[in-house]
Amino acid sequence: MSRASWCRVLATVALSAIALGCGSEAAGNGTLRGLPVRYGPLGYAPSASLAVHVPVDARPAIEHQGASIGTKLFFTTVFVTHWERRGNYVTDDRAASSNAVPQLHAAMIDALRAANVARDVVPDGAADFVLETTIEHLYATHYAVNEGTVVVFEQADRHGNGMSNVDVVAGARHYACYGNVILDAKLVDRRGTQPVVVWQEHVVGAGQEPPGEDRIVAAQTALREAVVDALATLSVRLGAALDRLQRGPSGPAYVITAGSPPVFVIERVSRYRAFLERVYIDTASGRVLRHEIGPNADPALARPGDWLLSRRSPEGLMLSPEAYDQYARALATRYDLRTVDDAYRYHFFGVRAAPAR
Repeated sequence: MSRASWCRVLATVALSAIALGCGSEAAGNGTLRGLPVRYGPLGYAPSASLAVHVPVDARPAIEHQGASIGTKLFFTTVFVTHWERRGNYVTDDRAASSNAVPQLHAAMIDALRAANVARDVVPDGAADFVLETTIEHLYATHYAVNEGTVVVFEQADRHGNGMSNVDVVAGARHYACYGNVILDAKLVDRRGTQPVVVWQEHVVGAGQEPPGEDRIVAAQTALREAVVDALATLSVRLGAALDRLQRGPSGPAYVITAGSPPVFVIERVSRYRAFLERVYIDTASGRVLRHEIGPNADPALARPGDWLLSRRSPEGLMLSPEAYDQYARALATRYDLRTVDDAYRYHFFGVRAAPAR
């Protein structure tokens, strides 16, 4: 093989390595517009307003610049050339979203409004509470291994003349794409004379997508899934925090005017603490009126599987300790309610057994 032919082969192999290691250049700019909302109204009874400030972008530089897969090994002998590339591809601003901050801000407002976490959810302005967020991470990644071998061998034709042949063996292994989002969320209470931080939490979102034919597109899809996941978690956690602050011992009292309340609510945490069941029961007949299953905003609420008398009234009002005790005593004439492992929560054991005669 001539020197020129050999160089052309090497150039072809090197370009093939780059092409296999990276996603398609045909992939368009990433976007966080049009994200689906995972949760509708979560059952809160909001009475306060919430302003959602524009997120602060604190991502490390690599998440803006991106990272490609570099060549890890490339060697040449007289007859054999072998190349290998492996590593992570990380989205840059173009592939993730060049307008990530305003698009995330809009998606956040849409998710919180759909979840009904506050009476009004506004981008800015006067409000009882303010949500401040910092984007610590927002990117997608995929891992790939690409390798190939070029073998040049001499052989004679039927006339006995020498000739060179080239054999190229190439392969690639590509793995799932993952989206990663971490937000530092902070809730500020502005109802008093001085703003007070009343809740702060790292909210994490994750997404996964098979690599597909275009790995950049797959990474973009995984990132969008991760953002949806993070905003769903934010809606549940922030909604629970706001609900505790708007209702509770300092909120309106729950008054039983006469006898037992016509309807009461029991609830239990699922086996893996992933969701909460809430059942509405007609007091007089014991008939189930409604059975709801929703996300569990507080995994430490109770021991999984135990039915408890809810601290929330059928109207959605959080009961004070005094009102809750009065509520339980009024129901105890017909239903078996006992404190077991928590002096402030009543376990529900069904209709009270008739006395023996």
